Amino acid sequence: MVTEFLNEDGSVAQTVNGTYEFSWIVTDRVIAGRSDMPDLKRSSGILFYVAPRTRQIEMVSVGADGVLWVMSGALGGETRTTQEYPTAAGGTGRLRFTRYNITRDSFESRMEYSEDGGRSWKPGNRQVFKRAGGS
Repeated sequence: MVTEFLNEDGSVAQTVNGTYEFSWIVTDRVIAGRSDMPDLKRSSGILFYVAPRTRQIEMVSVGADGVLWVMSGALGGETRTTQEYPTAAGGTGRLRFTRYNITRDSFESRMEYSEDGGRSWKPGNRQVFKRAGGS
């Protein structure tokens, strides 16, 4: 995985490499994994799960900072958003992740953030994921 952290104008501020590893815990329902970005000395644990009754896919992630992120989106959809969180300016923020350019062995993801409760969005990062050993 390659991550480009973006400035507010969309230009690239920093590029880092990393890995994601996943395995099924409950086939077709629950996946556990981890994310590592050695250049940033950053790792996190991840859990994806399918909620069939609500037709949602949800993800939880927590890293060394202890912040638990919960993202959800429509099952079969490509966009997930986080819960609201307090911003430094006293408002509410959210993160939004959208997958695109999806193939069997790769996809790209765009993370945007809002500091006004989701009324407007700014660029956060772009990621390119390629399956190890994929074509």
